[in-house]
Amino acid sequence: MKDYVILMDVVGDLTEDLLAKEEIFTIPLTMRFDDEEVVAEYSLDPQIILQKTKESKECPKTSCPPIGEFVKFYEAHHDKRIYVVTLSHKLSGSFSSANMAKEIFLEEYPDAQISIVDSLSASSGEGLVCQMILQYEDLFHKLQEVENAINDFVSSMRTIFVLEDLTFLEKNGRLKGVMKVASKLLSISPIMEAQQGSIVLKDKAVGNVRAIDKMINFILEDLKNKKVEHLQISHCNALYKANKIKEGILSQFPDIDVIIAHTGPLATFYAGDKGIVCSY
Repeated sequence: MKDYVILMDVVGDLTEDLLAKEEIFTIPLTMRFDDEEVVAEYSLDPQIILQKTKESKECPKTSCPPIGEFVKFYEAHHDKRIYVVTLSHKLSGSFSSANMAKEIFLEEYPDAQISIVDSLSASSGEGLVCQMILQYEDLFHKLQEVENAINDFVSSMRTIFVLEDLTFLEKNGRLKGVMKVASKLLSISPIMEAQQGSIVLKDKAVGNVRAIDKMINFILEDLKNKKVEHLQISHCNALYKANKIKEGILSQFPDIDVIIAHTGPLATFYAGDKGIVCSY
């Protein structure tokens, strides 16, 4: 048994190997599709999310985990070092809920060791942060040193993604004007990036194939000036795209550990069918 645990909200994506580790846990969020409420646990089939998103008349909404659920987790593992990995605080209240739960819990267990990590990302970004916590724990075995190292890692982590299914962007009003018309008539695919925890449009291309090629080129150019040990690719029903990106990266940077994961239920909701996300 490990003397630490990692809790990740289900907006992150984990490989099967990480999901199988006894020290890694996930906490669900709640989704609302019109009048139906769904608890998005990691075991929920992502295909269900895709179908419900397409069928919903209004933009589906998500709710962060309740404070009480975090407290329960802290109580169950109070004798261990606890790391909580959340999606960007600019996209959800998960980070805030985890911290409020920590304050409540420390009143009863003042010596508890809890580190709340804002990934400033989601999807593959959160999964990669979990991977790095495992690595730093093996190296340091001390919460403060791991926390310092992981915060440095997060501050320099890049997350870039290409969407093919723009259902979510359209339903939540982020696809407007010329971009909305162009995406439908010209098959424009946006290339997005997480910057300081917010989502920005990095570039766009005519056709998804060109967008993926641009994505690969962006990453390869970035890797020339950035020391990277691990890179995670998350995909939604697009393993062929993930493998293409992996091959492109390894052709020039063969020493990088490139891992591939399928998107979990919440990342599937945001990325849409055939979406692809890379973090490094």
